[in-house]
Order: sequence, then C-alpha cells, then structure tokens
Amino acid sequence: MTRRRRRRGARPASAPAALEDDDLLRKIFLLLPPQPSTLPRLSVVCKQWRDVVTDPQFLRGFRDQHRKPPLLGLVMGHTGHRYFRSDLDPPDHIPHERFFPRDIRSMNMDIFDCRHGRVVFFAQQLGEVVLFDPATGGRRCVVVPPVFTGKEIGVFNAAVICVSGDEGHVHGDCHTSPFQVVLMGISDDYRQAFASVYSSESGIWGDIISIENREMYDLRQPSTLIGNALYWLFPGDVGEGILEFDLGRQSLANIEMPHGLEYYRHRSLQVILADDGCVGLAILSCYKFEMWERKVSCDDGVAGWVLQKTIQLNTILGLGPMGGLHNLLMGYDEVDHVIYIRTDIGFCMVRLESMQSRNLGKENFSNTAYLPYRSFYTAGTFGKPKHEDQGMDADLVPSRVLKQTRIDVMFKKETETRSKLSKAWAKWFRSNGVPGNKADCPHFRSALKLTQELGTRFIVPTGNEIDGADLDASDEELP
Repeated sequence: MTRRRRRRGARPASAPAALEDDDLLRKIFLLLPPQPSTLPRLSVVCKQWRDVVTDPQFLRGFRDQHRKPPLLGLVMGHTGHRYFRSDLDPPDHIPHERFFPRDIRSMNMDIFDCRHGRVVFFAQQLGEVVLFDPATGGRRCVVVPPVFTGKEIGVFNAAVICVSGDEGHVHGDCHTSPFQVVLMGISDDYRQAFASVYSSESGIWGDIISIENREMYDLRQPSTLIGNALYWLFPGDVGEGILEFDLGRQSLANIEMPHGLEYYRHRSLQVILADDGCVGLAILSCYKFEMWERKVSCDDGVAGWVLQKTIQLNTILGLGPMGGLHNLLMGYDEVDHVIYIRTDIGFCMVRLESMQSRNLGKENFSNTAYLPYRSFYTAGTFGKPKHEDQGMDADLVPSRVLKQTRIDVMFKKETETRSKLSKAWAKWFRSNGVPGNKADCPHFRSALKLTQELGTRFIVPTGNEIDGADLDASDEELP
C-alpha cells in the first residue's frame, strides 16, 4: 500500500477559532446572567464582541432567553424624598444618585407605583402624573383629569401597566411599549371611589368610573396586579377592604375581607397572588403569618375566602426570634412571589412558595412601602447600530479604547440644559409682559405637549399661522 505524499507547501485546513465565530459567541452570550454589568463587560473585550452584544437581534434574543428581568432593587418613599436601595453587589450595584437623577430627587412628588420598568409619581401642585424610566432616563408627564384636582375628589393612587401586544414581549424591556395608567380617587366624604384610565397610544383619559362604597380613608398602599385586574387595600370605618379594578371590563368592585381576622395595623395586610392564580391575602399578626385565598364555590358560584396556610414566624427558616407589634408587611414582589417584612431583627424577604427567608439588615430602609424594580438594565448604552462607538460605565471595567460620559455627568448636563431652557422661557415671558403663571394654562401646556410628541419634523407655527387658525375657529363657532 502506497502512502500519498503531501504536496510541498500545502497546509491542512484548520477549523476557525471558536471565539471568532459570531454564531457560537451569540449562543454562549445568551446563557450569561442578565445583570447590569454583563453586556458592558463583554463589549470592551474587542470590537467583534461589541458588535455581537449591541446587535438589536441579539438583544431581543437575550431578553427572550431570560424572560424574567432581574430584580435591581427597591424603590421607597411614598411622600417626600424618594430612595432607591440596590439589591446587587458591585459591579452591578446601582447607586441611588444614578437611579434617580437630581431633578427627579428635587421634585416634590408622591411615589404611587413601580411596574414593568416604570416608576409612577404624582406631582400634586402641577396636577400631573409623571412616568419615569430609570433605565433610559425617559419620562412622560400626563395632566390628570380636572375632576381629580377639584374639591370633591382627591387623587389617592395610580398604577402603570404595559399593554404591549407584541408576540413574545418580555416585561422589563418595555421602554418603548404602549402603557396604561389607572388613576384612583376618593370623594371628600370617603364613600365613593373613582377611576380613569390613560392610554399612551391615544394620549387621552377614558371615562370616569365610580362606585359607591363604605367609608375608605385612603388607597395609599401600592396596588397588586393579578391576572387582568388591580387590587388596592383600604382602611375604613369597619376595618379594611379591597377595591378591585378590572382592566378588561373597566369596572370597580368592592371585596370584603375574611371574617374574624386578628391584626393590629393597616400594614399587617397585603394582597398577593394565590397558588392557583386567584386573589390571595397575607395577614401578619404578632408571631403568626396567615395566607388566604379567594375561591368561587362550585355549588352556588359565590366567591369566598379560604384559609390556606398558618405559619409561626419564628419557625420560618433563618428568621429566628422576632418582635410582635413591630412586625409589618412593607412590600410584595408579584413576579417572584416574595413578601418584605419589617422586624426587630431587620428587614426580611420571604419567598411565599418555599417560606425561605433572607435578612437584608437594617441599613438604608425607609418606613414607607417598598416597590420592587425589575428591568433589563445595562450600565452602558446599547442597541445602537453596528460600528457605532459603544461605551460603558466607567465604574465597571476601565478601557483605553472606549470612552463614555458617566451617567451622573449626563444627568448633570441634562439638568443644566433644562436650566438654560427655563431661563430662555423666562426672558420671553418677561419681554412680552406675560405673567409666569400663564405657563400653567392647560391650553398652553397641551400645545407644548402635542408639539413634543410630534417630534422635530413638525415646525412650531408662526404668529400668522396662529392668527389664521384663530380666525378659522371663530368662523366655525358662528351660527
């Protein structure tokens, strides 16, 4: 048998290096955890890796792969100063100052909700709901219906829900998705609840929905989203109750609590998701923790409460001995089914499915409700087209090649720009003899809002165009 001789100069074909194959890189990167520093750290390795992790198709696949956005921390502070407590260790830790820019921190607003990547504020003096996206810095101000700012009805709470109809949409990547805001109010005699829904797609509020009810003093506890309905706990003259808003039917309903409950404070109760997807209720009474479920009877079709579980708190794994009256339910995570409890030994999170707990300590907690914040947040700017210079957070991985302005510097520049804009408007008002409070005119603000939404393709009308439109409107009003 003769052996074939290799031709001089010919070399065996070598397989391409594994880490030079874009398809293989995508498959590997998709398996990495969705933490804020993951993609920025990959992007600084080399240009090829940066092109892979900044490709929009890869980003969509990355979110689809993980489905559930990571918990980044807790938003706190119903009134006064708001605060963000990061749940992550460095390099994924997000400082409070970076999460809430200076202009957001300086505004006197109440925090009402935090869901699907957005934080909902209410600026009472302006009569506006402010929706803020910490991951992008984007915000949207919506003037509430006049009936909610009158003397007979007051704004008590609001909730935000992403309503994206895209197939495979992952909540937590809702930055450009359509959303709805449900605004809740109570009459001045505390016996009637009101609701209205704002649609980001139409830009208008829906009809005012109301329901007669027994006395309810407030709706300040954050809502719980279960299925296609929102639920608020309210204290009243004969104990607590639950107010339900059905998003599909656009209707309000009152749900009475289980009979014979023993608890000490309003914050001893929390609406939760029950095991079978129904409405549940967690009740904290000194050392005892109860979980109830609202079920519909097969016999008569009437819904009622059924006690599912009773647990002694000091037997929950890791908690040990606890105080009594000082134990309070401070928040609930709808996604992970986790409840947050304030105790004498610290602030604890308890997974209701396994009853395993974790003590978060006592530092950097407020005495207001805790709102879990989830998002596919990255420490740098991503989603740009290929070959554009991509940056990263300077606190993560130093790089001599890529440079990006620090996020806090970006917020500072934004604040300075807003200040210059305010001064320019002030000069115009002063030079034309127009009082500054005329800027609060709803017609003026509506025109500004519409101009902003139309984008830069539409030019602000000239004085002649405004006069012409005014004459046309006058002619239309004539009989």
